[in-house]
Amino acid sequence: MGGNTTSPDFGPTSDYHGFLYALDFEGNFMWGNIYYNVSFAVSDISGCSISQSGSTLSVIGMANALPLVMEVDPTTGSVNSFISMTQSNQQNSAKYETNGAIYFDDQSGSQSHYYMSFLLNDRLQMLKIHTTRNSKPALSSILFA
Repeated sequence: MGGNTTSPDFGPTSDYHGFLYALDFEGNFMWGNIYYNVSFAVSDISGCSISQSGSTLSVIGMANALPLVMEVDPTTGSVNSFISMTQSNQQNSAKYETNGAIYFDDQSGSQSHYYMSFLLNDRLQMLKIHTTRNSKPALSSILFA
């Protein structure tokens, strides 16, 4: 489960902070994380899905007003990778919105793919991110036009 909060009970300020937590199948709390723009600049989490193998929780959200993808260990909640977007032609009027569309295909041998979609100025954008196992950086950025 994920989302955003402005509660000063969770973060140092009342700014938007993303949060993520997990329950087991019996409803017991497993772990929880709050992201308050320090190490991972996450202001909102709009969706997540478990990979086909069950080894990865893929998360989509917003960071610095741009879409992000995080790969989280579903048993511990630790962030394994963080992929942020960077726009090549900075538009002051660009407005991004994520609505939870994320999928991680980790059944393709040594190659894996994230599939995600988001809105850019009310137009649907679909993105396929190619990753290679055991060689993807923990922090990376994708440049798009």
